[in-house]
Amino acid sequence: MHEPDHLVDLHYTPPVRQANSTTHVDGNTVYRVGSISKIFTALGILKVGIQMDDVVTDYIPEFQGLEATGEASNPAVTVSWDDITIGALASHMSGIGLDLMLDLANIPEVWTSLGFPALASNSTPRCQGLYGLPPCSDSEFFHDFGKHHPVYAPFTTPMYSNLGFVLLGFVLEKVSNMTYSNYVQETILSPLGLVNTTVGTPPISPSQAFIPSEGVEEDWWGVDLGWDTPVGGFYSTPNDLITLGSAILNGSLLGSSGTRKWLKPVSSTSTLGRSMGAPWEILRSTNLTADDRLIELYTKGGDIGDYHSKLCLIPDYDLVVTILTAGSEADFQLSFSILSQLLTILLPAIEQAGKDEVAATGMTSTFTDASSGSSITLSVDDGPGLNISNWIVRGHDVGDLYASSAIAGSGAPVRPRLYPTGLHTEVNDTQAIWAWRVVFDAGTAESAAENDAQFAWPGQSCQTWANMDRFPYGFDSIDDFVF
Repeated sequence: MHEPDHLVDLHYTPPVRQANSTTHVDGNTVYRVGSISKIFTALGILKVGIQMDDVVTDYIPEFQGLEATGEASNPAVTVSWDDITIGALASHMSGIGLDLMLDLANIPEVWTSLGFPALASNSTPRCQGLYGLPPCSDSEFFHDFGKHHPVYAPFTTPMYSNLGFVLLGFVLEKVSNMTYSNYVQETILSPLGLVNTTVGTPPISPSQAFIPSEGVEEDWWGVDLGWDTPVGGFYSTPNDLITLGSAILNGSLLGSSGTRKWLKPVSSTSTLGRSMGAPWEILRSTNLTADDRLIELYTKGGDIGDYHSKLCLIPDYDLVVTILTAGSEADFQLSFSILSQLLTILLPAIEQAGKDEVAATGMTSTFTDASSGSSITLSVDDGPGLNISNWIVRGHDVGDLYASSAIAGSGAPVRPRLYPTGLHTEVNDTQAIWAWRVVFDAGTAESAAENDAQFAWPGQSCQTWANMDRFPYGFDSIDDFVF
């Protein structure tokens, strides 16, 4: 996000498409973005001042009435609304279920022919926005949703829930006293200049958009999702989503502290490679850099009909990636595959460029203070941060002193490295003050691997997060560096 232009900007115009579709796909081409819409909904909740720990019934007391429409007031079949917070809805931790708009009973003739029993009219929603059915209204939601059983008790485990964002849309309208679309337009789209992003309705001219070839799935273009608009009703472009992602990372929407708080996991999942945020789908990789360190990718996918999208933020690099695809050749795995291949090539190059930039600043050198007999050498290597060697203070080797401490244990060799903390202040247009911290890795890489092999979980030897700022001396810590 610090570059004057995109690092990579690739587009392809398929030869087979609808007649009224654009004939030239580029960064301003409009796509349906599906569940990327959830980012706008979560942003709206945060910007209106709602707290994630607030209980949803504080804002919409009608939710309590939904319990009365259940089969019985017991947790096996009835949602415990007083236990569900705004944050639970935003992070898929509410347990309330996935969706109602795609209820199979909306097209009963298909399913009864396959052996499903016929249903009474009061057991079918009969609204959808597809296949000739009208979009679902708010009143229909409150009439029908109490009939749907919960999947889990709140905060049990992540379970993807479009319904959670339907409810957040209701909350946002109640608190803002505006329609959902007007609030998002006024507080997010207009301030960021997202002129090609629309809420619920496509652009006036289809020639601005890519619309896949004729077929059943093309019915999704222009479909009004009704109550599901906060879930997946947005239309946008690659350039607009790059602008959105950059505004999130630079803190212009929520402030720096609010952004850091938002870009954090809420819960783990059943795989070590993925955590859940609100609404981030956080991918965790240890094979994208030469040093195999953990990189977190804050992504949000969107899949609606033949449209499959991905927005990815990488805070470690201030990097934003958008991938928008459409057509019968695309599926939800394609955006994952493109993202993986792109980052496998791009991140090592960015990593090396960063190392070259640091070296050019003069930070990698030997610094000495002849009057005290002190010196330190900082250098760039294949590891993270900066390597520290020959760190002598008043004739004493700091690494040896740390190695003899109780934290390092039994005189194990110490490998100190210097890492940026992100804390800084701008002095003027060309100068800034940055704070860095030393991390002491005790032992060799081989001994760490041997130690880790003894445990049932990975990374037991990595305890550095608990050892920072351990040795203050006159209120200054020995691991505190300011440039």
